Amino acid sequence: MKQQTVKETVASNIRAYRQLRGLEQSELAQRMRAIGIAWRQATVSEIERKQRNVTVTELLGLAITLNATVEQFVDTRGPASRVGPQLILGDQVDEPTAIPFLPSSVTALVCPHKLYAEVEWVENKLQSMSIKAVDETAS
Repeated sequence: MKQQTVKETVASNIRAYRQLRGLEQSELAQRMRAIGIAWRQATVSEIERKQRNVTVTELLGLAITLNATVEQFVDTRGPASRVGPQLILGDQVDEPTAIPFLPSSVTALVCPHKLYAEVEWVENKLQSMSIKAVDETAS
């Protein structure tokens, strides 16, 4: 089975969610600056090209700016969530001690979703953010 590192997965998912939201790299950087994270267009480019890791603070900021979840950023299946390689907890896919996870098991590493953030952006400025409960009775 194909395998992918966390760094590769996060980088490709940041690019995918940015593109799905119709944002240029400079616009994502502008949104990150709007919430207090000092990013430039070059920062986004370095991350998407796997030349720079994302910190936990930045990952949470990305969840807000791209209206996604941490789980979605570490899901090897990408935005379509259909099929994907195993996630490897290691820096290289061929590391003998790297721990593999099936894409469907990644949720166990993040917490089950009970709440979600609803975010509104206008011209790359954060207008509002509210935390809402997931309706578990809805199908």
